[in-house]
Amino acid sequence: MAVEVRPYIVIDPAQNFGQPAIARTRVQIAHIIDWLESGDLVHVVQDEYGLTRADLLVACWFEARYGTGAHPRDEWLDWLEDHEPALWSAKGYEEIPFPPMKHRPASAESRDDRANDTSTREPK
Repeated sequence: MAVEVRPYIVIDPAQNFGQPAIARTRVQIAHIIDWLESGDLVHVVQDEYGLTRADLLVACWFEARYGTGAHPRDEWLDWLEDHEPALWSAKGYEEIPFPPMKHRPASAESRDDRANDTSTREPK
């Protein structure tokens, strides 16, 4: 029997060995955090696994609240304190930043912008 932990997150012993996952896609929270912390861009993770920004932020919330501690715990708890109320309000997720990751910029969008910025490249 599946248990919905919060909207978006489910724990079902019959799927994913009972590991917490995004309810809609059954993608494990631990995998999402691993992909983001390894440097994968937000839009790549979203496209590859059919996830929304809300799914990714809720996965970060779960990891900050209940996770393994593989990330800088104090920084994630600060992020949680600042943004947890907004995660559960009717407010849009576009305004909520991602928590600081070990191996990627604090904002994946800034990394995407730099990749697309041609103003600082040398002419060929």
